[in-house]
Parts: sequence; structure tokens; C-alpha cells
Amino acid sequence: VDAAWHRLLQRPRLYREVCKLLGCPAERVVDHDPDGRADRAQQQRRYAATLGAYRLLFGPPAAALWPPPLGEVPVGPGTSARPSARVDPDRQISVKVEDQDGAVVCFKINKSTPLCKLMDAYCKKQGIERTSVCFHFDGCRIEDAKTAEDYEMEDDYIIDAMVEQTGC
Repeated sequence: VDAAWHRLLQRPRLYREVCKLLGCPAERVVDHDPDGRADRAQQQRRYAATLGAYRLLFGPPAAALWPPPLGEVPVGPGTSARPSARVDPDRQISVKVEDQDGAVVCFKINKSTPLCKLMDAYCKKQGIERTSVCFHFDGCRIEDAKTAEDYEMEDDYIIDAMVEQTGC
């Protein structure tokens, strides 16, 4: 659901048309708020309300279609990275990299480590070329030399991984 919504938001006219076809009045359409993830309590309320509405309309969601609740880290092969012995636990955070389909890969990183290392590790783990993906945090493209500290990232923050699009 979230992945489909984010894809629709890339095409605002289509998004509004879909909302109209679903019977949603224009004043009730929820547009993207790039600062929305900053307020964790509000984000958790939105998540719970959306999940509740989904269950009411469609029953329990399939696990493959609905991500785990905020704050929960998926368990399974390839979902976490082991922290380095050199990392100070007080300077270490967990971040998630989420692709356009909603798949999440979790990493533990040092706040002062250049994010290019995380981006390279993600691409290697996914088997994709680094040049074919761009990474965004809080609506801004991540610069290779910048650190989690530079972006004021905290535990469980999400980095978006998007396939580079070329053309007009």
C-alpha cells in the first residue's frame, strides 16, 4: 500500500485522479509531506490508522504486502549487518534502506562514517550498480562524503533508494 502510494505521488495528476475515482473528496486527499517522518509519534498514529482501515475493509493484510510496524526490524536472511568491533556503541545507529517496492535492508553504522560506505554495501548486497541508484534522506539526495551525523540521523531513520531515471 505504501509503495503504491509513493509511486502514485510521483505523478500528482494521476494520484488525484485515482483518489477521485476512489470517491475521496478533494479536500481529504493526503499529499506527500517530506517532513512527515520526523514526527515518530504522528507517523505511528498514521500507520495504525491506515492498518486499521485496511483490516476493516479487506481483512488481515498479507505479510508480503504490509511492512512490519515502525520500530520493528525485519528478521531473516540479508536484513541486518553485523557491527564492526571498532564502532563505539554510543555513536552507532541502525538505519533502514527502503527501495521503491518497499523492501527494507537494515544496517548498523557509525554516525561519523561516510554514507557512501553504506550505499556501496547496499548496492553490493542487492547486486546492483552503484551508478544506477540514488539515495535520498528527508527529501534530499545524499552526498557521498556526508555522514549520518551531518544529516542528523537517529535510530530507525529510513533512507530511500531509487533507481536513477534519465530522460525528459
